Order: sequence, then structure tokens, then C-alpha cells
Amino acid sequence: MISIDRTAGPTADPPIAELRALGLMALPIALANLAEMAMMVTGLAGVGRLGETELAAVGFAGNMLWTWMFVTMGVLFSVGGLVAEAHGTGAVDAAARAARQGLVVAAVLSPIAMLGVWELGPVIAWLGQPPAVSNLASDYLRAFVWSVPAILWFIVLQRFVSGLFRPRVVTFILWGGVGLNVLAVQALVFGRFGMPALGVAGAGWAAVVVCWSELFVFIAAIAFDPRYRTYRLFAGPFDLHWPTLADILRIGWPIGAALALESSVFAAAGALVGRFGTAALAAHQIAISLSSISYMITMALSQAATYRVAHAAGADRPAAARQSGLIAIGAGACFMLASAIVIWIMPDVLSGFFLGTATVSNEETRMVARTLLRVLAIFQVADGVQCVAGGALRGIRDTRPALIGGFVGYWVIGLSLGCALAFPVGLGAVGIWWGLALGLWVVAVYLTVRFARLMNRTPAGEGPWRPR
Repeated sequence: MISIDRTAGPTADPPIAELRALGLMALPIALANLAEMAMMVTGLAGVGRLGETELAAVGFAGNMLWTWMFVTMGVLFSVGGLVAEAHGTGAVDAAARAARQGLVVAAVLSPIAMLGVWELGPVIAWLGQPPAVSNLASDYLRAFVWSVPAILWFIVLQRFVSGLFRPRVVTFILWGGVGLNVLAVQALVFGRFGMPALGVAGAGWAAVVVCWSELFVFIAAIAFDPRYRTYRLFAGPFDLHWPTLADILRIGWPIGAALALESSVFAAAGALVGRFGTAALAAHQIAISLSSISYMITMALSQAATYRVAHAAGADRPAAARQSGLIAIGAGACFMLASAIVIWIMPDVLSGFFLGTATVSNEETRMVARTLLRVLAIFQVADGVQCVAGGALRGIRDTRPALIGGFVGYWVIGLSLGCALAFPVGLGAVGIWWGLALGLWVVAVYLTVRFARLMNRTPAGEGPWRPR
């Protein structure tokens, strides 16, 4: 086993130093997350110029697509924690092996993910969408499907460099991809630069061009950067290492399932809110959009928590692992509290970004949005805590609680209570949101307590991160 220098010992660094390290990790990850959102927005903006039906088709297809993709993507998220843990022990070969086996898993999962994406078009028709929408959605999905292997391999490499505490390269590549996506959409959707005008399908092919380009640039960046030469990531045949493959799948499948549960419950909530009319559904979309923006930051804190906790656990520093996780959870709570205060104070201003100038025609939507955003303010803090606490637990290989908590919190408590408040009690759309808020608080408390208890008085050389 090849080793490198590492910080040893059971003690933790000063809290301010840990907070600074967490921020340095989270910032480039947050910028990368925003780049991914910008990628979707630029694609939708381009398609929107074709018409409302085209925009609806790609938007609906995108929601379905990423709900499905989260299952396979989540499995690969486990690679980052394994790399960071190996980095903490100083084991270069173990870090490289985790990434190499992750690429193998991505290759095996790609056909499964592609088949699911290919068949989403008929599913959209089965869900009762108009034929024009479902047909266009199929055109988009059956072009986009060819980007799936590139997306999954990119995720593995992203987790590899981030687990080594070098996430900046991902940020630069993804923001470069945003610029390329703008050009690719213009070329393939509208037929500019001498390319054929493919319409909605062109948006899918634009994603293919961008995703494979990003992957090839990423491979080149790793292959030619001397800092990664020791890892020999692409050297020789990809031999199977069954214990590492088992770790990736055992740790990863609950992550994928939990992400699918979370995304699907919001899709179900949207369908239920739609029963209360167009104004309620529009207000719901405003609240979801604002929530998604702030969630990008807490997702970055969650990923940073995974790497920091796993690194400290690998170095046999349980006190540092505990401190890293709790500081990350606290940072997520503080950020979301600040976000909640802004939302609580300025609901009309924020909804105005989506609705424009107040008119008689949008007054009902504004009123519903005002109420939903006040609930969102309460919802925000819990959402941030549960997201980061889940990331901290991934750092010690404890991924099933997020799945169990998500099922109970989101579906059994959140959506069930939301339906009861919305329909029998008569609160309407706001009842759905109150149910989701309570469910999120249950998950947030459960995951935070779980992490604190697991890490409480854990001696060096022991801990839940140890392979079973």
C-alpha cells in the first residue's frame, strides 16, 4: 500500500479552522451545483422560444428524467466518501481503487439507466399528458438518453477529485459546459451555425454534446495534472475488486433510493396542489423554485460534510469527524435560517420576480404564494438540516437512516398529513405544504440525533465507518 502524509491523532482542529475548511470545500461545489442548474435553465429558455407546448414537454420530461436518474446517480455518490476516507488514511491505492471500481459500476448501470430514460415517453403518455406533450417529450428523451453514460462517469470522477479536496476543476468544467450548452442549443434546436434545426430533439442532442465534451475535458484534466499522476487512475485494465464494488453498492443504493423518494414526493405534492387550480399550482412552482435555489447551497455543504467527515474517520480522528459533521449541520441551519428570514419578510417581492407587475389576473396567485412562502420559511431550516445531516452520515458509511427517515418523514407523515390538511380539513395547497414541512422536521431531527449518537464517545480505531 502506498502512503502519503496525513494528520493523525484523536483530537479535532479548532472549530473556526474547521468552519473555514468546510467553506473552502463547499464554495466550489456550490458553484458547480449552480452551473448544473444554469445548464437546465439555458436549455429550457431555448426550447421556450419554440412555444408553450414544447416548453411544457421538456419541463415535464426533465422532472421525470432526473427523478429516475437520481436512483443510479445516488449509488455512485458513495464513491466520494470512500475516496475521502482512503485519503484520510493516506492510502493512494485505495482511493484510486474506489474511483476505478466506481467507473465500472457506472458502466454497468448505464444500460439500465438508459433503458429507463428511453421508456419515460410512454410513461408520460400513460400519466395522462396530452399527445402533443408526450410525443415531444419522447423526442427529447430519446436524444438525451445517449448522454447518460457520460453523466454517470462524470459523477464518479467528480466524487474522486472532491474526495481528494480538489473540487475546483469541476466548477470550471461545468461553467464551461453552460457556455457550450447555449451554443449547442442555438445550433441544434434552431439550426444556426450550419446545423440542422431539430427542434425539441435538438435540446436533447445538445445535452449529449455538452455531457460528452465535459467528460473528455475532465479525463484530460486528470490524466495530465501531475497531482493525480500518483493515483494512475486510467493506467492498465480495470480489474474487478469485489470488496470495493460491494462497498459502493451497499453504501450507495440507499442514497439513490432516498434521493428518489425525496424528488418523487415533491412531484406528488405538485400533482395534488394542481387539483386546487392554476393559481395554486403557479404559487407552488414559485415556492419550489425559491427552495431549489437555496437548496443548492445546502447540497454543497452536505457534500463537503461527507468528505470532511470521511477524511477524519479514515484518519482515526473520531472527535474531528464528529466536529466536522456537527459544524456542517450548524452551518446549513444558519444559512437556511437567514434564507427563511428573507422569505418571511419579503414574500411579495420574491413572488414578484416570477409574476412581474401586480395585476388583477395574477392577484390570486400572489395571495396563495404569500401564504406558501411563509410556510416555506419554516420548511427551509428543516430542509437544510436534514440535507447536511444526511451528508455527514454518508461520511461514516451510514446511509440507510436517510432512506428510512425519508420514507417515514416524506411519505408516511408529510404527504399523508398534507392530504388530510388539504382535503378533509380544507386548507388547500397550504395544507400540503404544512404536511411537507412537518415531515422534513421529523427527518431533520432524526438524522441529526442519529449522527450525534453514533459519534458520541467513539474511540479511535472503532466506529460505524469501519467495513463490516
